[in-house]
Amino acid sequence: MTTDTKPSKFKSPTMIAYMLLLSGLLTFGIFSLAGAVFAYIKRKEAIAAGEDMYADHFQWIINTFWVALPLALINLILIPLGIGLITASVTYLWVFYRGMYGAKSLTDLHSPYNHRRESNA
Repeated sequence: MTTDTKPSKFKSPTMIAYMLLLSGLLTFGIFSLAGAVFAYIKRKEAIAAGEDMYADHFQWIINTFWVALPLALINLILIPLGIGLITASVTYLWVFYRGMYGAKSLTDLHSPYNHRRESNA
């Protein structure tokens, strides 16, 4: 496993983006939207600075948001059919898992995509 051990100015903003993503679970996605916008801005800065690991984290947050958004809309449509609350619970758990996994990867100083890259190498 490769890790990035040098300190970076992007570690705190990355954790803030994860916390915004996870806070969105309590605010019907409002903070998740803020986290995604923040991640877009910081990803561009991280790429320009050559901080690939942090750019990966911001991309992870962005991907999580863009998958969760249509799932949430589908869940709203499914509520009158009686299964929307079940599918919403699954979506909620998935976003929670992605946020926690990403934050854990950040504290371990490696990309959330690291396991995929190692298995392909």
